[in-house]
Amino acid sequence: MNVKPAKILVVDDEQIVRINLEKLLTKLGYEVVTTDSGERALELLKEQEFNLALVDLVLQGMDGLELLERIKRKSPETIVIILTGYGSMKSAIEALRKGAFDYILKTYDEDDEMNFRIMRGLERQSFGRQLKQQLLEKERLKAITELAVTCNDQINSPLGVILGNIELLKINMPAMSESIRHTFEVIEMEIRKIEEIMSSLTRIAKPVIREYGLGKYTMIDISKSEMKKTSARAAAAKDKKVLLVDDDNLMVDLMANMIEEIGCKPLVAYEGNQALELFRKENVQLVVSDINMPGMNGIDLMEKMKAEKPKVPVMLITGFGKEDAAQVARAKGADGFLGKPFNFADFRDMVERLT
Repeated sequence: MNVKPAKILVVDDEQIVRINLEKLLTKLGYEVVTTDSGERALELLKEQEFNLALVDLVLQGMDGLELLERIKRKSPETIVIILTGYGSMKSAIEALRKGAFDYILKTYDEDDEMNFRIMRGLERQSFGRQLKQQLLEKERLKAITELAVTCNDQINSPLGVILGNIELLKINMPAMSESIRHTFEVIEMEIRKIEEIMSSLTRIAKPVIREYGLGKYTMIDISKSEMKKTSARAAAAKDKKVLLVDDDNLMVDLMANMIEEIGCKPLVAYEGNQALELFRKENVQLVVSDINMPGMNGIDLMEKMKAEKPKVPVMLITGFGKEDAAQVARAKGADGFLGKPFNFADFRDMVERLT
């Protein structure tokens, strides 16, 4: 399957900057659209969807800060990275407060630096979408569960009355014909099926939806839906604590939601020293840590943890240089590795294997 390249909007009033960035980003595999003004950038955002925008801080007419604010209002999922010169660092920091993901100096030395910032921005967008989807799935599951509980309450009572009356009829009509007795047995059997269906609806963890009839409606396929763990398994999972370490708040939120879905208890840290404190204080069954973090990186953190508690498994994650990082992680003793972005199924399988 061909993956559609990320689309990047470059906004800079210097032609040479636009030309150079378009050449670089195209070479890196991105789809690129350029413009020289904030006004035209907003028009393009009406016509097209962009994953990321590189915005010059100092523009003629509408400046970069105003454009940033308007992009965030119009297209909140679009990641914005500010291009700035040495003389406008204060404004670049203000841009971060207003919602920019990052900033980069126009005098950047390496193409890899630009690509690294963009990749991190695109990762953030991917994680944001995954988190949003998780929240929607939770709301949908909550609605299904509430409906199922209501139906159980409202349907099981009359079913119980029907079954009770059938039993009374059997007792008071001992000489009933075989055909009537068989009819009662069929009714009882179908009522038990209804009870089982109602019970299954309350235990659904991951509903599978399929078309019903001619596709006008959809329905839950109970036979293919994933059910919640049994109480014994769920209780055992809830006792497991998983320490999540990443300097990206959104990534931590996403993983914490995933860990809760798996049935474990998430503990979160945003840098290495904070993670070490929690690791020493809590009885942790698994550590999931980003590799690229400011201060103490994930490899150094893992080595410190392994020196203190060698039996606790550590899974490392990263989105940059994934192939090389995977080799280094394994060589350094990591128990598992995932490249960002990853899906819930891969994350769940890795966590369940390591815990």
